[in-house]
Amino acid sequence: MSNSNPWREIPEGKDAIPVFDEIKKHDFLWAIGKNKTPCLCFWLKDASTNLPKKKDLPSMRGVEVFISQVSRNYLVVNLLDINQTDIFSEFCWLLINACIGKDTEQQALDVFLKRCWRWHTFLSRGSDQRLTKEQQKGLIGELYFLSEILFKTIGQKSSISTWQGPTGSSKDFELSNLFFEIKAKRSGAKPLINISSEDQLELIQDSRLLLAVFGIDLVEDSESMTITQWCEKIEKQLSDNSPSSLEQYFELLSEAGFDFTHDYSDTFWTIREIIYYEVNETFPKVVGSELPAGVENVMYSLDMNQLKDFEITKESVLGLINETNT
Repeated sequence: MSNSNPWREIPEGKDAIPVFDEIKKHDFLWAIGKNKTPCLCFWLKDASTNLPKKKDLPSMRGVEVFISQVSRNYLVVNLLDINQTDIFSEFCWLLINACIGKDTEQQALDVFLKRCWRWHTFLSRGSDQRLTKEQQKGLIGELYFLSEILFKTIGQKSSISTWQGPTGSSKDFELSNLFFEIKAKRSGAKPLINISSEDQLELIQDSRLLLAVFGIDLVEDSESMTITQWCEKIEKQLSDNSPSSLEQYFELLSEAGFDFTHDYSDTFWTIREIIYYEVNETFPKVVGSELPAGVENVMYSLDMNQLKDFEITKESVLGLINETNT
């Protein structure tokens, strides 16, 4: 069978053939759609499999993904532009190969949809360059805060909507009257926090601002993870609990410069410490509202040894988040 155009193998008078001649755990079919367009069909036979809702299915340029329930349940990936058949065939094989070894149909379906969502983001934006080590550390800090703090207090869907750092906002996380700025540094380095603009620590009226500083080291041990593993961890949490948030999550990762197709297997990170501060009127800072006219694009560093009086506990942070969410 031709890998580049397996749909040519479909006999006249038929609209589908199995992808594999031998019996596999999961059944895939090459099919021809209503408009004579190439399709990949995943036959969902297990009655216990949770079929995704329409809003949880990705949309991609030139490709549609939908559930067909005419006589049997199929997840269908349909190519709209037949001029892209060769590329579409490669995409279909990526989906099939990712699923075929999974033990259960639900596991295979979850992986199938995750891969579709990743390609949705890759096709819409994509990035040519890997994140630098400093950028990786910063993103890991935000992902940890998202997964280990916000998910556990306000839930996945609400948490994703508060994540503003990748969009260029001055604050990394924005709750209704509570803002968070995330910073990452090497745990054994000089205790300095780099502030990259006069807006980052600017207080907003009738709200509170907290600063979370992560000590993150480049080291491979039993606790360390690559940036890709961090992204996959949150991907799974969302898949299990809030699949409708996956599209926004992947778009935010893309905005942050992360691309699943890049190889980060050479950089493992361990979070050594997290220190929280409350930024108030007396907290040492340089802010835009106090700069003289003509001064812009300010960058400076804070000495953590001088910030002891502003430290707050993790329990206090969780309490403030819960208060904001009530």
